[in-house]
Amino acid sequence: MIKKDNPAGRLHKLLLDAKSKPPNTAMKQVWAEVFGLDASNTPAIFTNLVRLQDSVNEIEKSIRMQEVDHDIYLQSFPSIRTILSLPNLDSSINQHVSLINEGVLMTLQFCSERLSKTCPEHVPTDDEIKELIEQIQNLADSILASSINKTLKVILSELTESMRQALAEYRIRGGTGLREELFSILERLQRTFPILEQHKTEPEVKLFWEILSKYDTITSICVNAPAVLSGFQQVLQLMP
Repeated sequence: MIKKDNPAGRLHKLLLDAKSKPPNTAMKQVWAEVFGLDASNTPAIFTNLVRLQDSVNEIEKSIRMQEVDHDIYLQSFPSIRTILSLPNLDSSINQHVSLINEGVLMTLQFCSERLSKTCPEHVPTDDEIKELIEQIQNLADSILASSINKTLKVILSELTESMRQALAEYRIRGGTGLREELFSILERLQRTFPILEQHKTEPEVKLFWEILSKYDTITSICVNAPAVLSGFQQVLQLMP
């Protein structure tokens, strides 16, 4: 069984999902179903394809750091890049599915097995991801319905959406993507320190910190690194 604790394993699963779609399905519909998106959301489909391209680069970089025969492990990477090269989304999958062949899948399996042994991530359960997304959505609804300062509302809404989006893209970006987004959020929080400090007793702000702390905990477990939020709050004196 191919593990999803590394980017090669996750990409293998996504390509298998794409390959399994009916032969006359438009590529837009194929990728929408693979990514869990509405087929009309073309920008999000393109964004996710770009994310997958980045993942291919990450896999190649990681494999080149391994003491293995790079030519064997990376032999199908040109085909993988062609599959993800933002094709005509209105064309049918039967014009592309031949590229998702046994050679491509075997290459990703070899890479996955290697990376799972040398640099695996902890994989949260589907329920953990789902529960946190639901809590984030409830927070977003609460922020939208609140009468808090308008600038604060915009800040909290944008940061909450960043968490939701990163979790939605977990199947592509994995724990590393969650961690990268966390540091992006902390960087933006640092810039907006004055207004957060001014309104730190607002219920929505307190709830935001609680949920961001849960997000921090999941990301730290995924990549086996210390949680960082508590120290960040203490440095900026943002504890309510």
